[in-house]
Amino acid sequence: SSSSSSSSSSSSATNFTPRLDPAVADRMVKTIDMAAKTEEYSIFAQPVDTSEATGVRDYLQKVPLPIDLTIIKQRLINGYYRQREALECDLQLVAEDCRIFNREGTLITAYADEVVEALIDESLKPGDRPIKNMAWWRNEDVGESEDEMAVDEGGGGRRGGWGGGGLG
Repeated sequence: SSSSSSSSSSSSATNFTPRLDPAVADRMVKTIDMAAKTEEYSIFAQPVDTSEATGVRDYLQKVPLPIDLTIIKQRLINGYYRQREALECDLQLVAEDCRIFNREGTLITAYADEVVEALIDESLKPGDRPIKNMAWWRNEDVGESEDEMAVDEGGGGRRGGWGGGGLG
């Protein structure tokens, strides 16, 4: 079995660089654009605003690999991803960053998990499949009331605070 790996490496000495199917990448860009327009998910579409006004200046000290949907979208456009697994790792990092900075079980972490799950689900489909309506993404039973949505008054609820930095 070890000989097969050495023979495969010698046969891959061509100029071919694997890339994510362009049709899948295009559909993912459109899906990210749709997510960015929703109230629940737009907060993941831009880098966290770490200015003093947002109250989340320590975000970059707590989150070692910050990422947002805009970075992922740009990577899709630029052909950065060679495999779906790499795309999925970046998507999962969005939710992980949120969990690092916010308390587990908060509404914001539920939204992060929802958008990541939905985007990964879209990435697994063939490129020519239609994009599902965003209403499908909404899991109406997230287990928290609107009152529980106000996480820290000082801005601790959002990947790095509800205010500033998002599309809204």
